[in-house]
Amino acid sequence: MTATIALFVALGGGAYAAVKLPANSVGAKQIRRHAVTPAKVAPATAKLFKGQEGSAGAPGSNGTDGTNGTNGTNGTNGTDGSPALSAFVGRINGLTDDNALGWGAPSGISTFAADENAVYMVAPNASSTARDLFVRLTAAPQDETGRYFTLDVNGSPTTLSCTILDAATTCADSAHAVAVPAGATLSIRTAGLLNPGGFLFPAAADARFAWRATTP
Repeated sequence: MTATIALFVALGGGAYAAVKLPANSVGAKQIRRHAVTPAKVAPATAKLFKGQEGSAGAPGSNGTDGTNGTNGTNGTNGTDGSPALSAFVGRINGLTDDNALGWGAPSGISTFAADENAVYMVAPNASSTARDLFVRLTAAPQDETGRYFTLDVNGSPTTLSCTILDAATTCADSAHAVAVPAGATLSIRTAGLLNPGGFLFPAAADARFAWRATTP
């Protein structure tokens, strides 16, 4: 009985452990399906299982552009700005107590002159429009007398003018606008007015004035 057990042990586990397989004796037929798993394969060997990298695929085609949106509506126009302007102010001293015709410079301080050439000035090298004449006397004319004032352009009186009568001391003209060419000569023309009887003259005075030039 003991010999039988010993023989069984020898033919069992002990005999199996002692079995040594010849080289190259295990092939694909001897390996059961799913018997070899990644965990049982050495990392260096697992790298050998990878195939060659395939060629790059063809690039995808570009999508078509979307249609343009409709144009927006135009905004409303802004209001026009005011014309650019330059103000000319001055004073004519020594208006005589008679009806003599004379001139003063169109700006700055000048003395009443019987010759326009003594006081005229020139406009800038750009066309402009003269407007808004205002005049103030230091002494009012007497009753039934007066003085008139006008802007001369190139030696000729214009419609930009006003008249001071009787006891008034000021006059203004904002109703007229006069074209002033580039480089034109400018002066203020003035004269006293006789009363209807022809014997009463306006009082002597000085005149302060202002007017403005705007872009045409």
